[in-house]
Amino acid sequence: MNAGTGTRLGDWLVRAGEERRSRFHGYQGRPVPLPCLADFPKVLWQAAWRRFNRRPVLPWIPYPVIRRLSRLIEADWRVLEWGSGMSTLWFAPKVQEICGVESDLGWYRRVGRQLDTGRHRYRFVDVMVHAEGYWQIDTRDEAAFDLAVIDGLFRKECMESAVRAVRRGGLVYVDNIDTEGSRAFSLLQASVAKRGGSIELFTGFPPAQPTVTTGALATLL
Repeated sequence: MNAGTGTRLGDWLVRAGEERRSRFHGYQGRPVPLPCLADFPKVLWQAAWRRFNRRPVLPWIPYPVIRRLSRLIEADWRVLEWGSGMSTLWFAPKVQEICGVESDLGWYRRVGRQLDTGRHRYRFVDVMVHAEGYWQIDTRDEAAFDLAVIDGLFRKECMESAVRAVRRGGLVYVDNIDTEGSRAFSLLQASVAKRGGSIELFTGFPPAQPTVTTGALATLL
C-alpha cells in the first residue's frame, strides 16, 4: 500500500461527511463511548457483507441499545414497532408478540416470508394512500405493549401513539434523535416530564453501519 492509498483509507475510516466531526461522533458532536469502539471492526465486516445482500439479524440501532434490550426483554412481552426489518426477526422469537408496521412493500414481503404471522401481527401501510394508517393504533392497543420502537416514518406522530400504547412502566425507544427523530425525542421528553420515568441516551455503531447514531430509551410511568 502506497502512502496515498493509506491516506485515503485513513480518511475514509475517520471522516463521515461535513456535518460530523468524524464517523465516531454523532451529528451534535456526541462521541462514541470508548467501550463501544470495540464494535467498530465487526461493523466494518458486516458493512462489507451488505454489499452481497447479507445482513445480520439484528436491529439497526446502536449496539449498546441492542445489548440493553437483550438484558431487559422478557418472553411474555408485547412489542410495537414502526419500521420493520431485521429487528422484527430479532424480536420475534424472544417475545410473545411483535406488532410491526412497514411502508415499503418489497421489504414487507421479504420480512413477512420469515415471520410467523399466526403468532405475530405485521401490516403494510401505503402511506401515499392513507398516511394516518401508519401511526394510528386501535383503542385495544392502548397501554397494551411493554416496548414501542420508533425507527421508521412519521416519527413524531408515531411517538404520540407510542406513549399511549405502552403500559405503565413500559419502554419507548426512538432512534436517530439528533436527525429525523429529533421532534419525536422532544415529545418523549415532555411525556417523561408529565408522567414520570427516565431516559437513557445511547451513542454507538449500528450493525453494518460504520457511522455512529444516537437513540433514546425511556421508561414511562
